[in-house]
Amino acid sequence: LGNTFITCNTASPAVCTTATDAYSTNLAPDIIVKLAHDSRLGHFEIKGLQRFFRDRVVGTSTVPSYNNTALGYGIGGGAIIPVVAKKVDIVAQGMWGKGISRYEDAQQVDFVVRTNPTNTTGADNNLQAVKSFSAIFGLETHPTPKLELDVWGGDEYYYRTTYDTIGTLASGTGANLGDIQVSGYGSPYAAGGSNTRNITEGTAVLWYDLYKGSYGTLRYGAQYEYIERGTWSGNDAKYSNVSASTKDGTAPRGIDNVGLLSLRYILP
Repeated sequence: LGNTFITCNTASPAVCTTATDAYSTNLAPDIIVKLAHDSRLGHFEIKGLQRFFRDRVVGTSTVPSYNNTALGYGIGGGAIIPVVAKKVDIVAQGMWGKGISRYEDAQQVDFVVRTNPTNTTGADNNLQAVKSFSAIFGLETHPTPKLELDVWGGDEYYYRTTYDTIGTLASGTGANLGDIQVSGYGSPYAAGGSNTRNITEGTAVLWYDLYKGSYGTLRYGAQYEYIERGTWSGNDAKYSNVSASTKDGTAPRGIDNVGLLSLRYILP
């Protein structure tokens, strides 16, 4: 939901729904602070992030328009530690926060909009930042001056970000009159697999310099990636009071294997 606005109808109470448009939700530029330190032990850094979200609720002649705002933030760190000089380096970095997906690799969801699902009411249409964290670890090795072998592994995890709405139907399933329905990111009512829980990846990389001299560098590369995506389901003890007939208990996962070959010329 990088760019979004919300529209309302004339019902009483008004029902507001999310739409997409080229309307920026950035109230102000992101603020990034990083402190780095280099020594014989390696390179170390800590970083902080502050984000400012805004959406526009577009009303009608009977429902006034207004803005909603929310804050996102993150903290993290990283290091490059030489184990064997010019031969083996350990590389690590990570970040935790709310509304930080734009700064993570998988680019999932920064926030959810607390709108009312069908046949419910009670949401305030405000923004709720999604909490997440990511971590990457790797080994970069240079067994010979011409050969580089790297191994990487990482995970990106997105927490449930839910809110309650109240059912408005006298009968039916999932939204009976007065029933509380859990909505939002990771909701047990969401279609199975619609919300990402975590994305895991492992990568192995080989680079070999076929030529390196006054004319530049001709480099051959090969890379393998294993990628797995996990999703949220409704089968969670937290939602044991939700009817099994109305929640989606599936949690499908996707697995992808990727192989890449490349030939690169680097100017001198």
